[in-house]
Amino acid sequence: MPTKIEKIRVPTVRGEGLVRSESFNEEERTVEVIWATETPVLRYSWQHGPYNEILKMSSDAIRMERLDKGMSVLNSHKSWDMKDRIGTVVPGSIRLSEGKGSCLVKLNKSEMGERIYQDLKDGHPFPVSVGYHVHKFVKEEREGAPPDWTAVDWEPNEISATPVPADASAHSRSEQDGQDLETYECVMERNEPAVSETASDQEDDEMPNSPSNENTVDDIKRQAEEDAQRKVNEALAEAKRKAEEDSKRVAEEAAEKARNEERERTSSIARLCNDHKMSDEFRKKHIDENSDLNTVRAAILDAQIKNEDEMPTFSNASPAQPTGGQDETETRRKAVSDALLYRHDPGTFELDDAARQWMGMSLVGIARSYLEDCGQSTRGMSDVEVAKRMFHSTSDFPLILGNVANTTFLKAYETYPSTYEMFGTRTTVANFKPQKVMRLGDAPGLERINEHGEYGRGTMKEAGESLSIDDFGVMIGFTRRALINDEQGAFTKVPQMLGAKAKELENDIFWDVLLNNPKMSDGKALFGAEHGNLRTKADPSADAIAAARLHMRKQKGLGGKRPLNLRITRLAIPAKFEYAVEKLMGTLPSDDTAKNVPASIKRLTSVVEPRLDDAPDMPWFACADPSTIDTVHYAFLSGQEGARVDTKEGWDIDGMELKINHDFGAGAIDHRGMQKTPTK
Repeated sequence: MPTKIEKIRVPTVRGEGLVRSESFNEEERTVEVIWATETPVLRYSWQHGPYNEILKMSSDAIRMERLDKGMSVLNSHKSWDMKDRIGTVVPGSIRLSEGKGSCLVKLNKSEMGERIYQDLKDGHPFPVSVGYHVHKFVKEEREGAPPDWTAVDWEPNEISATPVPADASAHSRSEQDGQDLETYECVMERNEPAVSETASDQEDDEMPNSPSNENTVDDIKRQAEEDAQRKVNEALAEAKRKAEEDSKRVAEEAAEKARNEERERTSSIARLCNDHKMSDEFRKKHIDENSDLNTVRAAILDAQIKNEDEMPTFSNASPAQPTGGQDETETRRKAVSDALLYRHDPGTFELDDAARQWMGMSLVGIARSYLEDCGQSTRGMSDVEVAKRMFHSTSDFPLILGNVANTTFLKAYETYPSTYEMFGTRTTVANFKPQKVMRLGDAPGLERINEHGEYGRGTMKEAGESLSIDDFGVMIGFTRRALINDEQGAFTKVPQMLGAKAKELENDIFWDVLLNNPKMSDGKALFGAEHGNLRTKADPSADAIAAARLHMRKQKGLGGKRPLNLRITRLAIPAKFEYAVEKLMGTLPSDDTAKNVPASIKRLTSVVEPRLDDAPDMPWFACADPSTIDTVHYAFLSGQEGARVDTKEGWDIDGMELKINHDFGAGAIDHRGMQKTPTK
């Protein structure tokens, strides 16, 4: 079959790619992309009809220059500006294998690059579309089916992240955005059956006056090209018209949005100025200067401070003038806070005469009365308007609710039962970096002074363990709906529960150190036979405690020369053995067996920790006093000991937001002051 080579025009197309999100490297900001495969894709050409496009995936078929030089990764095939680039192909990462082409894509730190980077961190792959240009096809006819066009000389141009992956059989593509319907010229090589001279002569004899077959084919091709070009021109004209309509609509929507935002800004400034009795000149000045609300609030605060500084003051020595005392606003604020706290927990918080007047009111009633006392009329205001006014940043009410939430949170945090503190040593750290905690070995012994009066020099061995803290937190919002619905528990009960959760977090972190059995700096597990602090399986009993006590007394210092003679002073037991240990220590009426328990065991302090029941081996621990030897250190951030509460006006909600923050950590320091005994 002879080979025929001709130049043809084909519509430009985009091919769909695949992102392997499991290959995402967060530190390097790279992810693997399969940018092309040899899978046949059905295409359509106005000139040639349907055909199956096959991309030959081999180094002799693909022009790799752009890929190897760090080809750009674009946003939705846009290429007008550098801001459209969201990353590049990593040079040297191109791989061709099993009919697929893959490479690493490195995301930059542009706005879109950061959004895609965050999506990958969250496990969301982004669709990709690959632009390429075919320089040469090889055509193979198939009986009863569209022919195969194999691209044997082609070139990738760019890879784009797209919101919706391209449908390769229905969407068009070009190298430049906005020219999706254009065509380009490439070479077609195809095999055609030979036409015998006899058959040709016979056709000439039958049709002596007809035009040649070649001319007929050329006329058909020319007409098809003209029809295709006409349709392309019509499509381009329609696309241009739609683009102009879309541009006009977007401009009108943007103008309407700007008008609405300006109306909201001016009305909000007017309300602020009216609430705080600011002058018309002040209001007009900030409206004309396009000031935002934060600027206006700051200016109002500055004006109020200036007015307070200019007010006359009086000496306490003059009986005719007012004397010192709490500011009226502060007194009112405290009274409302006390009333809300008393309603939450009458057994804990006290109620004085100043707070009593606020006791019987709903939250909206308190807000309305509070505004009136502050000189702001609420006549004609709905509950919704009152709630919105009270959550305004210039109001005292967010301070009141913040104080109530902070008080109930800290009360719960401080009173929630802690089971870990007597087993560890409290400390503080300056930052979140791992801290080296040194533990000293045996001190040198005293030696006889020689006849020249010279003293011998002693040495001390030391080892170090690592300790670090993490920061924990949560943010919750209190909306004006809670105020309108009189949901006081939202401002008291929720912070109370969060305070308990903060203390639970400390317990979890501390006991996880003992239950997870971490490796120490010597490369050995905290509890193990090599450290002499892991006992054979036994329930807590006098004999088991005595065995643990013996091994702890025989523990040696870092120098390994002499026993430390440590004494067990406390036990941590699962809840399952609480009753048995109470009988053992004589806290319950004892039977004859319990009478034989040594007094030293009865003097031990025991703590019941249900977390131990959930451990696979359900262990119990015998520990020395942490003041005599380090066991586990638990740490807070220096200057921020304990959980903290912050409040602010809500930006994402119509109300206020409460932020809980806690910096805490724990780490095992020395194995010698602890003995572990499993019960399973």
